[in-house]
Amino acid sequence: MHQQLDAYVESNLPKVRVLHIPKRKGLITAKLVGAHNATGQVLLFLDSHIEANVNWLPPLLGKVIGAVWSARGKLSRAHYMEELADDLLNQNT
Repeated sequence: MHQQLDAYVESNLPKVRVLHIPKRKGLITAKLVGAHNATGQVLLFLDSHIEANVNWLPPLLGKVIGAVWSARGKLSRAHYMEELADDLLNQNT
């Protein structure tokens, strides 16, 4: 099963990495391992009961960016949104 999944992800989802944990450790541990290995600026876990539809991400990122912008205060919100969007779209990992 691992080999089929790895092959599918490698050929169809170039920005996705599959991490295998040697022993079953549970959902929280799996998320912590994923978070530890994440390289992006925004980390989002979608559980099995979540269905992502067309254009579901931009409004969510808008909320995240707004929170970061409020915390930093000095950055232009438009500049930060543009920078984050570019990073997310161009990220190869």
